[in-house]
Amino acid sequence: MTWEYSGDPTTSAKDEVRFLIGDTDEADQLVQDEEIDYLVTTFGDATLSAAYACQALSAKYARKVDKFVGDLRIYMSQKAANFQAQADRLFTAAGGSATPVPAVLPYAGGLSVAEKIEHDMDNDLIQSNFYVGMDDVDNDYWNRRRRRINNPDYGTLGS
Repeated sequence: MTWEYSGDPTTSAKDEVRFLIGDTDEADQLVQDEEIDYLVTTFGDATLSAAYACQALSAKYARKVDKFVGDLRIYMSQKAANFQAQADRLFTAAGGSATPVPAVLPYAGGLSVAEKIEHDMDNDLIQSNFYVGMDDVDNDYWNRRRRRINNPDYGTLGS
């Protein structure tokens, strides 16, 4: 693992990331060159890469506990909070929100009648084995549902 900083953030994306996260002191190295290279390769933008580096540093320091020995106090939680605050500022500066949008968002289908009918009529969509009325003695719900799937005009005027 290597660590290098030229002192001029305009020379490379790696130096710009180091400058933005405050990793400019060789005696107190925070992130290795290879880690910065990975971030720049993955995200492309130096500001966005710096934001993710700050998030990683926040997670690193969040794992450590605050220490108190006599009058000496070391607050790792404060370090974690400061890096997270810097990550939020950098995400905003990179043109995004303070909290990046997750790659996968939850989806709850069938919340509207129109969407439910659309799903019922989609022959490629795997149909549920459970439905309202499946335990009823007079069960013609399934037959109506099948007619609606096979005949899109079922239930409209004139059918």
